[in-house]
Amino acid sequence: KILDKITNIRGLDSLRNNFITYIICNTVMSLNFLIIYKYHKLLKVDSRAFKESISALECLEANISFATIGFMKKDICTPKISDKLMIEFKDIKYPLLDEKACVSNSFETGEDINIITGSNMSGKTSFMKTIGVNLVLAYNGSYVNAKEFTCSIMNIFTSINVKDDISKGISTFYGELLRIKNILDYSKKSTEPIVIFIDEIFKGTNYNDRIVGAKETLKKLSKIKCIVFLTTHDFELCDIKDKKINNYHFSENYNKNKISFDYKIKTGKCKTTNAMYLMKQMNIIDE
Repeated sequence: KILDKITNIRGLDSLRNNFITYIICNTVMSLNFLIIYKYHKLLKVDSRAFKESISALECLEANISFATIGFMKKDICTPKISDKLMIEFKDIKYPLLDEKACVSNSFETGEDINIITGSNMSGKTSFMKTIGVNLVLAYNGSYVNAKEFTCSIMNIFTSINVKDDISKGISTFYGELLRIKNILDYSKKSTEPIVIFIDEIFKGTNYNDRIVGAKETLKKLSKIKCIVFLTTHDFELCDIKDKKINNYHFSENYNKNKISFDYKIKTGKCKTTNAMYLMKQMNIIDE
């Protein structure tokens, strides 16, 4: 009964999708007020049943979203869970991209720090996001967008797209510091394994301070039970001597003064850059 009543209210709510209908209904019978009143009345009559019904609808919607992967994607599989700290996959793709636009990658790692270098737009950040999103799908019992996928149970930490917060007086760099501090603090309190995604570590500060901070961060991360994916344009980090650190890269190709990318991850550190090329293409700097 509760669900039927919610459905009826949702029917009224859907009238707001049509601008003309919304204006007429809101003028004649104050549609917004009516919807709020009906929800409030329903909540007052049986708040427990109402909350349980909303929760059930939320779960249903989430499960439908997970299930659509099986219909929308060509390469899917049921993920396997390993007791060993590791991630291994074959032909993984980003599930939120159109199938035709996806480029698959295969990769395996254990308790390692994976430093990923590469030119701008070559696919470094997208690769990390692809792994992260598929891990979330796996942990929620969904299919993953890969031909094969095996992972251990880990808590996920990220430092990607960190932005400033003027209202709190937090700069981009300070926001990055808070993310890294949160990871290190968690590792001191818990022995549970974690997987960490860090995009262009400490990009909000100058080169010298960034290198010092990045090296110290990697030194501390090498001592905890974790898998790390870290992207950077600072090649100096690739030369750190640590048995846990592995180097990978993405590269670009040039043909008749045009740049292209294959978006395939490769072993070793990147040996090329494309920033100067792109600035010349945009006439920011002269030939």
